[in-house]
Amino acid sequence: MANKSTNGIILTDVDGVLLNLLPQLRLFLREEKGIIVEAEDWKKGSQLHEIIGGDLDSDREIFLDFNHSDYFRSLPAVPKAVEAIKTLKDNGWRFVAITACMTGSKRQCYETTYQNRLENLEAHFGNVFEELHLTSWDRCKSDYLRRYQPTWWLEDSLRHANDGHDIGHKSLLIKTQFLKAEHNSKGLPILECISQAPTIIGSVNTAPKPHNRSKRKFKL
Repeated sequence: MANKSTNGIILTDVDGVLLNLLPQLRLFLREEKGIIVEAEDWKKGSQLHEIIGGDLDSDREIFLDFNHSDYFRSLPAVPKAVEAIKTLKDNGWRFVAITACMTGSKRQCYETTYQNRLENLEAHFGNVFEELHLTSWDRCKSDYLRRYQPTWWLEDSLRHANDGHDIGHKSLLIKTQFLKAEHNSKGLPILECISQAPTIIGSVNTAPKPHNRSKRKFKL
């Protein structure tokens, strides 16, 4: 597949970068599952089963129900994200979102999950997304990242940010409570807040072009 032009396009993750999943997930667990999770409990780990017990399969079943629900469709925006995206939009940028919210369960409805995610994003950020790609937990995002010529890539996951960097994108890491800076062996830029992104990226006309690490065409 030929690389799509990214002239004026920023690639972005969703959870932890644009939307804050944890408050609505905690509400869903309490109201629908009878499970109490306090905010400080997330210090125990980044996987749900590390907080409440169980395993990845039990996580998958919980997130299957969550992603089909109104809770998932009404996540709050990350602080300062609305303002940052508006500034970037005013500077000429549009966006492609790549988000890992498919659980891998055969019972999960792609269309329902897609519509819930898109409606939530557009409720906060408006019609700024050229495309929305959904991938599953157990897959890297490289398949989608390779579809686009090198550009800016906003992520809060070090693994996915590294994947984008290795492909040739200019990765910016958004700091969250789960990011372990000591594991940032590639020295990717870490933003304390997404509000820093417009200053680093600039406008479509003035932003430096991310370097392309490979001249070859990627195929899926």
